[in-house]
Amino acid sequence: MLSRTIRSARFSTTVLRAGPPAVIPPVRRVGALRGGFTGFLVGVTLTGAGAYYYLFDEYQAAQRAILTDVIGLRQSLQELQATIDELKTNTEEPKKTEN
Repeated sequence: MLSRTIRSARFSTTVLRAGPPAVIPPVRRVGALRGGFTGFLVGVTLTGAGAYYYLFDEYQAAQRAILTDVIGLRQSLQELQATIDELKTNTEEPKKTEN
């Protein structure tokens, strides 16, 4: 045990003779609250942007489908109106010729 004490004493004196220790610049630490809050905001922002673009694409697809259905409905109504007009003209003509 005595030899350990002597060795440690010799080592400590040699370290002290080597000169002053190097100055380490202080590390600016980011607090857990600030780092967590920043990470949370970045995560929410990225998730929100992704969700926005996904919902926007879904909205456009639904809008195209509805527009296609409306155009098809308009065409079928025009065909129905043309058929009704044709039937009216066909049924009115014989009555006019009989009188």
